[in-house]
Amino acid sequence: MLESGQPKFDLAALISECDANYVRICRLLPDLDSRNRWQFVLPVGDQEFRVHCQVEARAKYTCLLRITQKSFFSQADICDFGAPDLLVRIYLDTNCAEVIEMQRQRSFRPWTEPQKRSGQAAFEKLYVNRFLGEYLTFCARHGAVSKESLRVD
Repeated sequence: MLESGQPKFDLAALISECDANYVRICRLLPDLDSRNRWQFVLPVGDQEFRVHCQVEARAKYTCLLRITQKSFFSQADICDFGAPDLLVRIYLDTNCAEVIEMQRQRSFRPWTEPQKRSGQAAFEKLYVNRFLGEYLTFCARHGAVSKESLRVD
């Protein structure tokens, strides 16, 4: 524990998670270097929902990938979180992928400055990237890489 009572931030765990997320994205979207959009139909119980992936920007060493899902919650359901909406910066030169925006809020600073954030737990960035990893794994396990995958462009 730190003097402030906050748990110690684990930078190595965050870097490891971001590296693993890069691998997960490359497996899910193997043609990331040549395509810009994907749409997956995933069965969940007796329902299906769609995951949309779109490259929003490309540069020499980075790529911005937006991952969204149409909500499978009805308006009557109580759900503060809603369906996932993530913006991921993919570092092509270091084989790393980190969440830079979640639910259209850019409240994260780069993972190199975790202790300098005001009003946020330093480990929040790690948890958001773990969520991305679990979500990508869910997509891969439930058909996103199978024949249910629809080519958009």
